[in-house]
Amino acid sequence: MNMIWISQEFQYNREMGTIGFTSRNEILHSLNNLGNFVLLITGASLKNVLSRSKLLDYPRVVYLPMYLFPFLTTITFQFALLISFPFLLLKNRARIIICDYFSVFTLAPFLLFKKIGLLKTSFILDIRTLPVDTKGLHGKITNTRFKYSLLFAKVFFDGITVITPAMKRYIVENLQFEEENIGIWSSGVNYKKFSTANSRRDEFGWSDKFIVMYHGTFSPNRGLQEVIRAFCVLKNECPDTRLIMLGDGIGRREFNKLVSDCQLEDYVYILGPISYEDIPDYVASVDIGIIPLPDIDWWNTSSPMKLFEYLAAGKPVILSPIEAHKNVIRDHPIAYYLADVTEQEIVNEIKYLYDRRHNLESTGKTGQDLVKDQYTWDAQAERLSEFVNYILNR
Repeated sequence: MNMIWISQEFQYNREMGTIGFTSRNEILHSLNNLGNFVLLITGASLKNVLSRSKLLDYPRVVYLPMYLFPFLTTITFQFALLISFPFLLLKNRARIIICDYFSVFTLAPFLLFKKIGLLKTSFILDIRTLPVDTKGLHGKITNTRFKYSLLFAKVFFDGITVITPAMKRYIVENLQFEEENIGIWSSGVNYKKFSTANSRRDEFGWSDKFIVMYHGTFSPNRGLQEVIRAFCVLKNECPDTRLIMLGDGIGRREFNKLVSDCQLEDYVYILGPISYEDIPDYVASVDIGIIPLPDIDWWNTSSPMKLFEYLAAGKPVILSPIEAHKNVIRDHPIAYYLADVTEQEIVNEIKYLYDRRHNLESTGKTGQDLVKDQYTWDAQAERLSEFVNYILNR
């Protein structure tokens, strides 16, 4: 089946140095493995477009030029999309168009052609997250665009896909979507890559340390300040415990200051972003993962990819007791739930696992079976393909 996937979000995440673009890259490979022909349309800086840089290892990509500056990023990408899309659509003869909410209104002329019978292609809106960390004018614009993009899609699109049952419920309840028009495919993991990664503890100098890891986006509303502060206690009570943070984002400056103010330079290492290809070896080198997301709509409707990566690598995980986590792990022994996202609760859970550190490897292996069949990217591609076929055949 021929598809076109439009994702402005890829460039945002790529330029930030985070690994958020990985889900698009992985799902595209898995869809192609199922026999689909999927063209990705995404953005890149004008310099990269002119030099024909290959930013992804995915082979079927069209990079549209965009000016990497707030507001202008969206304007330049959407203008380039409006001009180029008719030619790409004719060339690829796609039966399905999947897009993120940034591109909904840009596709309006083509939806009009569909309405009057001149275009037989079906359109699906894909939502991976609610707008997060939205504040000020930019946040207000983002929330408004998100809301009206969904309302527009409700009328003119053939269906939408979301990342979790909780997000589906949120959209049904808040925007009165019909449930049968909403498909679900979640985050996933490249199981082989993470389950066979090599530990580099000796190389990193961690061989005699108990390593707690968080990797992903740094922002103020993820419970990460509480994790850092927990090490004010842990540096005295468990002095060979270390926190490793990989990633980037708007919270990084605050986190660095907190480490400095609390004199935690020898206990908390904020390493910044690293290549996705190196992430599996880092995960393989730690003792436990931690995901302390607080109980708010942003995270309850999410599907943290890092959770599946820890599980695939056989690592126990300290988790906040939110729906996004419990829907996946439930009461599986690999999960250690915080009673609440507080400094003391985090101290208690890390100390609990520290005292049992010699048994964690056998505990961790039980989590691999949990993700092996249900949460690989191939499994998610099958779910997406089933929904696409439903849309085409109804």
